[in-house]
Amino acid sequence: MHVRWESPSRYYEAVLQRDLLGDWVLSTANGGLRNRLGALRHLALPSRDAAVKELASLHKLRLRRGYRLVASRDLPTEAATLFEAAKGRQYLG
Repeated sequence: MHVRWESPSRYYEAVLQRDLLGDWVLSTANGGLRNRLGALRHLALPSRDAAVKELASLHKLRLRRGYRLVASRDLPTEAATLFEAAKGRQYLG
């Protein structure tokens, strides 16, 4: 599962996947669109449900901070439903 948000000057990406041991890991990357500054973080989660909840809360936070959803791939149904419901709250860039 891969999601990308952008604001006029920054980006934020989240990738949700399983590691070699079968644990769920949420990897996030963020940075500037016009510079090379950024960060990469990994968060291990206990279950798929916890991972989907974390991804959904991350989506709400990004929208609240003025980002807009620009790409998403392989979202689980429960996360896709939440993302669709929040579409109207995206900033108008």
